[in-house]
Order: sequence, then C-alpha cells, then structure tokens
Amino acid sequence: MKKTLISSVVALAAIVGGAANAAPNANAGTLDLNFSGTVSTTTCALDPSVGGVSGKNTVALGQTNPNTLGADVEVVFKPTTDSAASCNAGNTDFVMQWEGVGSQINANGLQASSGAASDSYVQIKATNSKTNVNKMATTERFQYEFEPSVVKGDGLKYTMNLKGGSIVGDMMATARVNYWYK
Repeated sequence: MKKTLISSVVALAAIVGGAANAAPNANAGTLDLNFSGTVSTTTCALDPSVGGVSGKNTVALGQTNPNTLGADVEVVFKPTTDSAASCNAGNTDFVMQWEGVGSQINANGLQASSGAASDSYVQIKATNSKTNVNKMATTERFQYEFEPSVVKGDGLKYTMNLKGGSIVGDMMATARVNYWYK
C-alpha cells in the first residue's frame, strides 16, 4: 500500500491594531506564528540523539580552524517512545529531506545563517541510508532514503561536521527536516 504525505507549513500574521480609535494604540503589535506538521498514513515521530544523549534538537559541532573540517559529530534519529508502535508498522522506505532555514544548502553544505563566521558550513551525511549513503547534502530538499528495518533498529544515522571558512567567530545554522514513509 503506497504511503502518502501531505506536508504544509502555514504562516499566520495577526495584526493587533487600534482600529476602533483614531489614534494608534501604543500597545499594538504584530505577531508571526509559524505552523508545521505532516499528515501521513503511518505516523512516526523521531527523537534525535547527539553523542548518545537523546532529546537534543541542538547539535554542538565544536571548534575547528579556518578552512578546516571539524570533528565528526554523530546524530541518530530513532522513534519516540510514544510513536514506536506506529513507526514499526511502516513497511516501505523512509525518507528524510533536508533544507535550510534562514540560509541555503549548497555544494558546501548548510550555510551559516548567523554569527561572525558567516562563510562556515555544516556538512550533513547519512551513514546508513539506502540512497546517498555517505554523500553530503548539497541542495535544498536533499533526500536520503532508509530501509524500514533501519528505522525500527539502529536508527537513522548521520555524521555532521563544521567546515570552517576564512572568517573566525561563532556560527549558527538551522535545518528543517521533513520525513515520511514512502
């Protein structure tokens, strides 16, 4: 049975104004809310584990010298406790798709979105995928496919590195990871 996914991101901008008054309301403002989610016939929530510690959405890549590739940091995605039964019900290939938030993924990796080291990158590679194994994510919406047994077993394994550019300082980058059973 073919599994399908409908994914949408909805942005809502709510403007609170003093429309009832002729003078502007000093307490009025703008609020942007970002919503994301997925609809799938087989739901599977994942929990990232960084260096063996689960529940981490922040990956500390450490330090590296200019124009140097930093140390490997292993990140493993496994089903959450609450969704393990649903994840285990999946019997088709599992897809993880990567894209930059506030920056782009290009031939050098995920570009820094902020910080002084603006010419630095995060290099992302799946190490136990069915497709693109050990190949760095080099484009927006770059996809890795995994066997269903990997989701149920050892998890979806990645190696990530900081690739220093010529500018020294801190760097930050954010990726959005969409995932689904095919």
